[in-house]
Amino acid sequence: GNLQIPGVDFRSELQEILTLMVKESSIDSLSNEIVIKSVNLANADFGLIVFLNEGAGAKFKYFDPNRRIKNKSEVEKTVNTDFKFITKWLQLNKNYLVAFNEINNLAYNITSTLNCKTIVISPCFFDDQLIATLIVGKLKSSFSRDEVTLVEQFATLLSFVISNINTRDLNAALESRLLQAQKLETIGKLSSGMAHDFGNLLSSIFGSVNLLRKRVDQNESVQKLIDNIENCSV
Repeated sequence: GNLQIPGVDFRSELQEILTLMVKESSIDSLSNEIVIKSVNLANADFGLIVFLNEGAGAKFKYFDPNRRIKNKSEVEKTVNTDFKFITKWLQLNKNYLVAFNEINNLAYNITSTLNCKTIVISPCFFDDQLIATLIVGKLKSSFSRDEVTLVEQFATLLSFVISNINTRDLNAALESRLLQAQKLETIGKLSSGMAHDFGNLLSSIFGSVNLLRKRVDQNESVQKLIDNIENCSV
């Protein structure tokens, strides 16, 4: 539905992203568009997406137009450490997390490292698996309920983008494998047919050689020629 934020029509933003998906097949480009819109429309100061790849470590995409994030390496170190607990919370609650820069808050270390007052951490799920999180932050203020909802909807859109493109890539790979398998099957059938025809030809040669032995003179030179034909056929 429409979000009740002045100047924000989420349906038009959704339409714009979906239109871009038709032209663009890069998760990087589309996720960049989503994090930019999330920050601008939620009146945030910065945003980042944490892509969660099992066994491959997290990957980060930032939108920080005013360079509020001073030390990205420290942020990534903190996220990698604290996300073990935060992702468990997100998976358990299947909901966004609003975190404040207060001691004993679940995401205190992240808000402190980002040097901001409030962040919204919104999960991106696909097939019940957490594949990414969309994080937006405000330096000196809190998010309204509508702004949080907007971030949540952009996170859902990001889930769709990631899953759609990954599925598209997987289908392309499967089609390529299928085409290769069909080529190999065709070659196999052709080879089998050739082997069958060649076998029939050799059978005819062996039969003719056997008849030839019985009908020609049994001199050594003729027998050598017949032996040569037979050996070559073998």
